Amino acid sequence: MSENGEVIDATASGPVTPAAVNENLGYHIKRGDYRAVAQTIKLNSNVAVDLLESEAFDEEDYIELCSRHVPRHWQKIVALHYQVLGATHRGDLAAAVQHQMSLTSEFLSAVFPRTTNVSLPVLFAILENLGQLAVTADSDLRAQRRQSEFLNRSMQLFQSAFAACMGDRSENPRTSKATGGLRIVNIQMRIFFRDGQTQLIAKLFQNVEHRFRNEHSSLDLAMSDLLTFRFWYARDCILNDQISDARHWTTFILERCPAVLNKHLEWTLLIHTSLEMVHGRLPTDVIWTKYPSLATIYRPIAAAIRAGSMRAFEQHVQSPAIREVFVLYSLVDLVDALRWLVLRRALKKLFLVRDRASRLSFADCRTALKVSSGTAPEMSGVESTLGMLIAMGLIRGYLSHEHATAVLSKQDPFPAVEDKVVRALELMDTWRRPVQQ
Repeated sequence: MSENGEVIDATASGPVTPAAVNENLGYHIKRGDYRAVAQTIKLNSNVAVDLLESEAFDEEDYIELCSRHVPRHWQKIVALHYQVLGATHRGDLAAAVQHQMSLTSEFLSAVFPRTTNVSLPVLFAILENLGQLAVTADSDLRAQRRQSEFLNRSMQLFQSAFAACMGDRSENPRTSKATGGLRIVNIQMRIFFRDGQTQLIAKLFQNVEHRFRNEHSSLDLAMSDLLTFRFWYARDCILNDQISDARHWTTFILERCPAVLNKHLEWTLLIHTSLEMVHGRLPTDVIWTKYPSLATIYRPIAAAIRAGSMRAFEQHVQSPAIREVFVLYSLVDLVDALRWLVLRRALKKLFLVRDRASRLSFADCRTALKVSSGTAPEMSGVESTLGMLIAMGLIRGYLSHEHATAVLSKQDPFPAVEDKVVRALELMDTWRRPVQQ
């Protein structure tokens, strides 16, 4: 801190030094500026990155000066933070996680009970660091064919933090720490989804959903936290093929999300678009214009469905960059189900070319599917495709194997898609579960 009381930005005033970092941390803590403290201790902060990239970094130099500038009840926490950085700098991630666990426990016992919800940003930063380190350390252990353990152990501290927040019975809801409970759950969700921990996801929702259903009306929850929680819930519904529920919650978010939460809108639209398309609702050009990133992902799919072109559909969804997005957001099965709409459109085009004939020969259907995909399917594949489309309700009619013909209903042989694909997905999930168990 300078003589006139201004905070010195260690990253902007030259090399990061032990004195400068400790002085800044101490100043922010004494002022109660916990947002600044949180920004400083994040592992991706400018200060942390500079220290980790410095070959000369020695945590002992920083720990030694800690007691001169940092309040007593914070000294152990700050010292442990330097130990985390030191272990990370040496590549000892197991030690880094263990130090971060100790840091989290110390914060929950020595600092958090002495403050109101103003210290929540620091708690969130500590937990984000803990989750990041635990996932990375477990990944290293799995690469060495050793049993991973750190994420599960870390979750005990997440539960302690959650309990510490929800246990606050402050009479003033604006200062209650209970408002931080939902953010902690959201941090866990982000960790679980990134690490593919589907069992932990389901368990966490079971533990917290009923509690927030009963208590969130009395809490002054941030809209961003509430919408983020519903975003994760929608993604969990997709993982479990509960497509109707997922669509309900993405609609809930879009109806309530203010324009300033642009990231929430983009994340939700990325999921909601696939949910709408599987119901047969294709986006308009207005959406593509307003959200170019969405157009990059979905516009070619919509065009392929309208054209009945399986070749164009496969070429787009199988491209590595696009596939990576669908994997990241757990949308692979949902997007793959759109193939049925492409095939349906290809056969509907044949129906229209044949002047709405009520009978389509298997041979003509085979030609239509060949035009769509670029390769001629086996006749058994043609019959299988027609049978599935009829079973799903996407085509009304029946198959006459004797005459090698699809006999279409005279009334609306290609009905509206609505929830027909969704019901098929949910039914398939119902069949799979007993087998998996």
